[in-house]
Amino acid sequence: MRVISGEYKGRRLKAPKGIRTRPTTDRVKEAIFNTLAPILKNCHSFLDLFAGSGAIGIEALSRGVNRCIFVENWSGALKILRENLKICSNKEIIIYPIDVNSALEKIQNERFDIIFMDPPYNMPNIIPLLKKIDTVVQPDGIVVLEASTKNDYPQSIENLTCIKTSRYGDTQVLYFKKVEDFRGG
Repeated sequence: MRVISGEYKGRRLKAPKGIRTRPTTDRVKEAIFNTLAPILKNCHSFLDLFAGSGAIGIEALSRGVNRCIFVENWSGALKILRENLKICSNKEIIIYPIDVNSALEKIQNERFDIIFMDPPYNMPNIIPLLKKIDTVVQPDGIVVLEASTKNDYPQSIENLTCIKTSRYGDTQVLYFKKVEDFRGG
């Protein structure tokens, strides 16, 4: 694994050993960041849920994001995440070594421009999690979900509307945009 572009381009990243994590391939990571490129330059805050090695959040930091929160609760991945983040010393980085639901409670008053989540492919209850995420994404913000192609997701979840889906082998990447409901009153 390596950083593909930006300030840290070419830097090698470590990955946790074993099958407990599934690092995003460079091909998928590059496709994600090509899609996000138009909004990345104005992105002030990035949230990396189920961060694993931190490769996605580090790529965002490398491409100009100044603030990233990483959420990872597995100690094996946390050790690697902390090692990988040493290259990002000039950025605002926060690590929450807790489960995603607890982290979302802690950050409930924050709003993020981009949220990336790569939960375990067999994780149940992704829809309720996306409903919680809806509360911490900025209006017009983007939520990127990396998931198995075996799973189906609705086109709309709360204020999140799926604007794009891409497939790479057994991986699909869904892009949800937050569209506020402006019903007059």
